[in-house]
Amino acid sequence: MYAQTWPPDGMAGDGLSEETAWQITTPEHLKALADFVNAGNSAATDKKHYKIMNDLDLIDYTEGEGWNPIGNASTCAFYGTVYGNGKKILNLKINRPTKQSIGLFSQVFGQIFDLGIENCDVVGGVEVGSLCGSIQNDKVYISGCYATGKVKATMGMVGGLVGATKDVNRCIVWCFTNCTVIGNESVGGLVGSAFECTITNCAAVNESISTTSKGANTIHRLFGKIGTFTTCSNNYANSAMVVLVDEILITVTDGTDNEGIGKDLETFKNSIFYTTPSNWKGGGWSIANPTGTWKICNGEDMLPFLRWQGILCEGEIGITSTTLSNTITVYPNPTNGELRMEN
Repeated sequence: MYAQTWPPDGMAGDGLSEETAWQITTPEHLKALADFVNAGNSAATDKKHYKIMNDLDLIDYTEGEGWNPIGNASTCAFYGTVYGNGKKILNLKINRPTKQSIGLFSQVFGQIFDLGIENCDVVGGVEVGSLCGSIQNDKVYISGCYATGKVKATMGMVGGLVGATKDVNRCIVWCFTNCTVIGNESVGGLVGSAFECTITNCAAVNESISTTSKGANTIHRLFGKIGTFTTCSNNYANSAMVVLVDEILITVTDGTDNEGIGKDLETFKNSIFYTTPSNWKGGGWSIANPTGTWKICNGEDMLPFLRWQGILCEGEIGITSTTLSNTITVYPNPTNGELRMEN
C-alpha cells in the first residue's frame, strides 16, 4: 500500500521553489516520496522542488527486492526537480531482475542536480542505471552527479549512471561514474542507450564493463549505443577500462563518441585535468571555486568528490565557525583556502 499524501508530517518547505524546496532529511522521507509517486501521483510532482539535506543511508532497504525505485516505467514518472545539495545516497540495493527502468529513480521527466550514489548494487531487467533507469522529455537535466558500485541488467540498456535516454534535449553534464557494469546488450560505463540527447563534460572511470556475444557491437566505455539526434562532446573514459565480451578482452577505438577520450587514472585524480578550460565545453569543472560543487585532493589517490562532504586535503586546516559577542562570525569550516569574517 503506497502513501496517498505528501509531504510527510513535519517536513520543512512547500516545494514551490529551490529556496522553499521540501527538505528530505532522512531515508524515510525519500521512501515516502517513492511511495507517493508510486501510488499514482506522478503529475503531483510536476514543477515541484525537493532538496536532500543529509547523506542518506538506505541500508534498511536492502532485503528482498531492495529499494523500490521512485516511479515506474509504465504509469508513474517523476516530474520534479531534486537538488542533491552535494549529498550522497549510500548502500542503494535493488534486486528486480525482470523489471524495466530500474535505479534510485525509475523514469525521470524532471531534473536532478549535485547528487552522489556510493556503494550501489543495482540489478534490473532492461533500462538500468544507478541514478535513473530512464530519462525522457525535453525538461530533463542531470548535472553534477556521480555513482560508484555495481549495476547489472539481465537484458540490456544498462549504464553506470543512466540506463536509457529518450527524447531529451540537454540531458547529462558534469557527471562521472566508477561502476562495474554488466548486461546483455547496450552496455555503457555512463549510459546504456543514448537517444535524442546532449551529453557533455562527463567521465567514465569504471574499472570494467562486460556483455555477452549478443551485445558485442553495443558495449563501449561511455555509451553502449548512440541513436539519432544525440550530441556527445568533451567526454572522457578510463584508458585502462577492461571491456569484456563473453569474458574475452576486446580493444576499443579511442576518441569516438561511444568510447570517449581515454585518460589514465592519474589524470582523473589531478585537479589540473578538471580546471583546464580547453578540456571541457564551456570551461572547467567547479573544482577551483571554493564554493563550487566539486573538490579534489591532488596526490592523495582519489577521484573528485562533492565539496559538502567536508573532506580535508593534506595540509588544510579546519576552522570552527564561531560567533563572538553576537557580532562576528568566522567561516567556513573547512577553510578550503579561504577565510572570511563578517559582522
